[in-house]
Amino acid sequence: MIVRLTSDPDRRLAYWECAVFQVEDGGGWVTSVAHTWPMRFECQPGSALPESLRAAGYSVANAGTTERLLPFTQIINGQKVQQLAPSPIDIFELRLP
Repeated sequence: MIVRLTSDPDRRLAYWECAVFQVEDGGGWVTSVAHTWPMRFECQPGSALPESLRAAGYSVANAGTTERLLPFTQIINGQKVQQLAPSPIDIFELRLP
């Protein structure tokens, strides 16, 4: 269940913005609607992002897996060509402390 929190909006907004920065800086993707909790994010399997968020004091829970189209470079006839391929992705939820 996703809930929009209304009490102390400045604090929750700051917490949201900080969490988004840390997820994106760690190579993840925030996939939930802005300013709703729990925040859902995705990262590649084996990523250190969930553990680094836990170490920073965030409450992180595994929420399953999915696939995402990710780019890769292939050399065809001596030319570099960007392609997309389905890749496994881990889903996590980040909760308010």
